[in-house]
Amino acid sequence: MKTDNLRPHSERYLSLDVFRGLTVALMIVVNTPGDWSNIYALLKHSDWHGYTPTDWVFPAFLFVVGNAMSFGMAKLKDKCQGDFFNKVLKRTLVMFIIGLFLNVFPFLTYDSGQYVLIDFSSIRFWGVLQRIAVCYCLASIMCYYMKEAALVTVTIAILLFYWLILYFFGDAPNQYSMESNAVGKLDLMYLKTKNMYKHYSIPFDPLGLLSTIPAIANVIGGYLVGLFIKKNGNTVDTLLKMSVVGIGFVIIAEVWGILFPINKPLWTSTYAILSIGYCLLFLAFLVFVIEKQNLKKWT
Repeated sequence: MKTDNLRPHSERYLSLDVFRGLTVALMIVVNTPGDWSNIYALLKHSDWHGYTPTDWVFPAFLFVVGNAMSFGMAKLKDKCQGDFFNKVLKRTLVMFIIGLFLNVFPFLTYDSGQYVLIDFSSIRFWGVLQRIAVCYCLASIMCYYMKEAALVTVTIAILLFYWLILYFFGDAPNQYSMESNAVGKLDLMYLKTKNMYKHYSIPFDPLGLLSTIPAIANVIGGYLVGLFIKKNGNTVDTLLKMSVVGIGFVIIAEVWGILFPINKPLWTSTYAILSIGYCLLFLAFLVFVIEKQNLKKWT
């Protein structure tokens, strides 16, 4: 029996696992360069505007979260609202708490030649797992209640609305600068500077509340791509459509970026679209190699 197409009832496919594994591998390389004073340029985040391969890691994780959701959402939709929210909110809370825990672990800091207990009142509130938790929660709710067309419409609206927020609530004429953007201004309304990211020249958290909103688009993008592959199989036509859309997203992001810069710390809408485009292209390549050509030994 031929099994080259991904069946709608399939719970997993190898390409997604490889996608996730390669993303983790890149993350490890990025986070352990050996010598922090001599890092290969491509393994560094962009300073502000712009994009490097390293900036692809986090949105790729969110894309994978959405892609995996496409296999489990059918079961969640079969649950009543109470059971659905119970499951999703529990996962969200656990991820968020683990993120906070990692922000304080190992509870000690080295100061004046000795280890001292950290000041727990100055821990960073936001972080990677916290953003994943919030994006997963909100994207799950959207996917539970909305059909695919509505998801596309709402996601586009979110990205456009975010552009307007940053444009009108940032300080002109430099709305997208580190000093004048709306993302930092909002975080300073409810956080003390000691609870924010501490590695910029000024208090600013690249994983703050406002910039989490457009990151939902990366999860929704992964979810819709997963549904598309499940419904249409790993045919050449499917992979061509994924590639065309991916290239289209990259072009849209670059053109729109003239007005709304591609920026990871602000997670601008152009950055979200660009990263989804690259994820589409990379996943299409993996599906072609692994699922279509059956080249699996290297995985």
